[in-house]
Amino acid sequence: MGNIVAQFWAWLGTISAAGALATFAFVQIVLAVERRRAEHKSLKNQTVGPAWLARRSLEENVRDIVANGFTHQATKSWRDKPQRVDRIEAQMREVLRLSADVGGKFKDKGSQIFAAWIGYADAMNVWVQGKVTYSEEDVVEYLFAAIAALEDRG
Repeated sequence: MGNIVAQFWAWLGTISAAGALATFAFVQIVLAVERRRAEHKSLKNQTVGPAWLARRSLEENVRDIVANGFTHQATKSWRDKPQRVDRIEAQMREVLRLSADVGGKFKDKGSQIFAAWIGYADAMNVWVQGKVTYSEEDVVEYLFAAIAALEDRG
C-alpha cells in the first residue's frame, strides 16, 4: 500500500510540474504575441511623421505651381535647391523602409507611395532639363498621385 501512495505522489508531482511548464510556456507565447503587436503598431505609427513631412513638402511644390504657373520659375526650386529634393527623397525612403518593416498591406502601400514619388521625381527631372517628354499635366498628375498616396497610408 505504501508503494502505491508513493507512486501516486510521484505521479501527482510529475503532473504538477508538467502543468506548471505548460502554464509558463503559454504565458511566454502570449507575451511574445503582445510584444509583436506593440512593435507592429509602433512601426505603423513611426511612418506618420516622415509621410506627413513628405506630403507637406510636396504640397509646397503645388503652391509653387499655383503661384507661378507651370513655368521654369515654378521648377526653379527643384533645380536650384537640391537639398529640398534630397529631404523629400529621404522622407520617402524612410516611409518605404518603415512600411516594409511593418509588412503586409502596409508594405504594399509603402511601395505604392515610393513609386508615385519616383514617377514625379523622374518627370520633374526631365522637365527641368528642358526635355519635354512629359506634359505639364503629366507632371502635375504624378505630383497629385504622390500626395494622394501619402494621405491614404492604409
